[in-house]
Amino acid sequence: MIVGDIFTFLAQMDLITFVKMFWFFILFDIGRYSLAIIPVLFGAVIERLEPKKKNNDYKKYSNQVTILLAGHNEGDCLKSSVLSLREQTVKGLKIIVVDDGSTDNMADVAHELQRDGLIHTSLRAGIRGGKASALNLGLGHCDREFILSMDIDTSLDRDAVERMLEKMNDDSVGAVSGNIAVRNKYASLMTRFQAVEYLDSISVGRRFSSLMDILGIVSGAFGLFRRDAILQVGGWEVGPGDDSDLTNRLRRAGWKIRFAHKAMALTDVPVTFLAYVKQRLRWNRSIIRVRARKFGVNFNPFSPMFSISNLISVVNIIYFQAVSSLMFYIYLFWTIWYFSDHAILILMITSVIYLTESTLIFIFTCFLYPEREPLKLGVYIFGQSLFNTYVMRAVRLYAYFDEIIFRNSYNDSFYPSKVRYQVEKF
Repeated sequence: MIVGDIFTFLAQMDLITFVKMFWFFILFDIGRYSLAIIPVLFGAVIERLEPKKKNNDYKKYSNQVTILLAGHNEGDCLKSSVLSLREQTVKGLKIIVVDDGSTDNMADVAHELQRDGLIHTSLRAGIRGGKASALNLGLGHCDREFILSMDIDTSLDRDAVERMLEKMNDDSVGAVSGNIAVRNKYASLMTRFQAVEYLDSISVGRRFSSLMDILGIVSGAFGLFRRDAILQVGGWEVGPGDDSDLTNRLRRAGWKIRFAHKAMALTDVPVTFLAYVKQRLRWNRSIIRVRARKFGVNFNPFSPMFSISNLISVVNIIYFQAVSSLMFYIYLFWTIWYFSDHAILILMITSVIYLTESTLIFIFTCFLYPEREPLKLGVYIFGQSLFNTYVMRAVRLYAYFDEIIFRNSYNDSFYPSKVRYQVEKF
């Protein structure tokens, strides 16, 4: 009955009425996803039609890569992470471990690994200074051309470093972002939703951004940098959002940022809803803090550092995340007020539209990454679509207003209070 009502309702309206009822979807979704899918699909087809050639170029990078592992209380997974890195196809990796004032056995594990010749350098900060501080401490000991920064609990495919280095054949590239999927995807309903989201936002979204030269983030969990580029911009600065902060400084300095979609890594994501919200509040506050507040100069065409690609990169994030989240709830209230008699039916149609869109994108990612067996997640598309449409947008919107009004990114426990105080002070 409901399906019949929907089709009857849609059949009776003209184009103008349709635009009035679904203006949000037209303004914020059709262009975004159609523009993203078309170039990525075209590139994927060309890539698959190209003859397969054995690429041994990565061998020239032997002994030119430093792996920088910085963490706090990562003693349980440090050894397994180091052992897995020694399985990479690129040999001669220099591994540096930085213990950021841990209270567990991380420093002892690192010293044992160094004693056994499994890592080159073990460093320890006497007190916790935060991830940026630990990375900068390790940076001082990086003497090779390339630096791979990754979370200790991130695991890589055996050819991941090789795939990253392929993008560095262009000397103008300053950093390469790797492709990240969810390791613990079957731990809970929340992790299943995030596994679907990562396929969309990272595997497809960043692939498109890289093609358009507007990629604005190299994930702190898995990113390769040219050492000279990091030194030029002064290393890492205190976050949250330290990964997008560094990426934007590299872009502003004239370096290109690329995405290596074949360089696969796995990471654990929050298992519970509350842990998920805490993580996303931190991530979304950084959009206001980094993209709008700190790098507002990207909007100034008279700045000597102004570039169209940097402007588009920032506008893309702000428009499709911050502005769209706000406008979506304006759309909901407007629909209820303006179409009161048909509001429920319109919102049901809106949900069906988003489900259809999510399904098409999911099918697209299945075509792009069949080796990741994404089809097993297909049964969660409906729930993830509703969650993304109504819940994730609410979390984003709360984070944006919270940061604009209260600047709570400066109170985030992700960094020690003394470090946050110094950042706020200066």
